[in-house]
Amino acid sequence: MRRICESMAWNFGMAARKRKVELTDTWKEKIKVSVIGLRLYEHLQGRNEMTPTQIKAADILLKKLVPDLGRTEVTGEDGGAIQIERIERVIVKK
Repeated sequence: MRRICESMAWNFGMAARKRKVELTDTWKEKIKVSVIGLRLYEHLQGRNEMTPTQIKAADILLKKLVPDLGRTEVTGEDGGAIQIERIERVIVKK
């Protein structure tokens, strides 16, 4: 079968793939997140109908795959408070 596919690719001027591409688990998760996000975005734009069950399932999957940044705590050195030494405002003229 592979020989047939390679000869067909050659006939159409395409290079045959020499090795199989394997995706890591990280890339697979990124692909899942992007697909779910796209479906939800299209639903918000009115281009894709989704049932409430599908929306809830997408929400649950996103919560598992994407970290919740609302619960992220930013701390300074040794877990203490962040020390702000200087705030500077620069005005640039065009």
